[in-house]
Amino acid sequence: MNLFFYFCKKNNMLKILNKFVVLQWILTLALIILSAFFIFESSNIVPSTGFPILYQGIFDFMSHSVIGYRIFVLVILITTLILIQVYFSKNKFTQKQSLLPSLFYLILLLISGLIHQIGPIFFTNFFIIIILILTESYFKTNSKSQLFFSGFIIGISLLIDPASSLLFLFIIVSMIINTVISYKDILIVLYGIITVVIYLISFYYFTDHIEWLWSNFRQIKMFSLFNAPIILKPIEYVMIPISVVIFIYIVMKINSVFETKVIVMRKKIITFNTLIFCLLGTFLLSYCSTHDFIGYLFVPVCMLLSIFSQFKNRFFIYDILIILFIIGLWV
Repeated sequence: MNLFFYFCKKNNMLKILNKFVVLQWILTLALIILSAFFIFESSNIVPSTGFPILYQGIFDFMSHSVIGYRIFVLVILITTLILIQVYFSKNKFTQKQSLLPSLFYLILLLISGLIHQIGPIFFTNFFIIIILILTESYFKTNSKSQLFFSGFIIGISLLIDPASSLLFLFIIVSMIINTVISYKDILIVLYGIITVVIYLISFYYFTDHIEWLWSNFRQIKMFSLFNAPIILKPIEYVMIPISVVIFIYIVMKINSVFETKVIVMRKKIITFNTLIFCLLGTFLLSYCSTHDFIGYLFVPVCMLLSIFSQFKNRFFIYDILIILFIIGLWV
């Protein structure tokens, strides 16, 4: 019995995953293959009604070339994973290289069902990680071009999911946290967003389709949280509060650990907290299904789970918390 408890203390799921990078590679590649299988065999795109013009264009592309669309989705997925790894590695959230962010991101996509119903949230996650990388680069180089491109990316994202407008708020608050902000910086980000609008209007004006653009704009819908009934299964009334409590604990634990770190690392965690609060705001704006709202948080959550998994873990406690959290998203 003593040997059993000693084994449990010294060996657990998270410790084994963190210790063997080869195992991380095997699991990540296996989940990528599984995701690719679902993308090509059973994935569908969320209908474009109520969404902006670029998402409607993606939907039309799917209707004309299913294979081309699915290849496009797979490329977006793999690119998102690569960017998540780049951001996580550059910020040195862990002492050694880890593929856990990609592993957790794939798990979240698969268990939530978002891989089966590709919609605006899937593409918004791609833009979220790009924004994180651009803002992080700006904090290090103070290059105004990074701010412009951040605004430009938000402008493109708005043409797929208007709820991503809150990324603008994230950029402003993250600049306040990490650097000295001026009104010129805010104007540069706005200029990036407006540039997308100018290009869009110019294209449809010179092709004599400006009225079609206006009709598309008028049909955009938002606030599904307030307009659609929320129907939960009995098990969800139990698991959702458990997942919320676990997530709050994970965030608080990470914050308490990083309180002892240097100021740069503390700012990075505060920036993560800011992103989470802004993305929670997308729940209020989004027209996506309320059951898919959690997908907006997948980029920061996969990194937070990866950081949390590094902490000392006795008797599988953190393993159990992460498993319960994931089950809460699955049911």
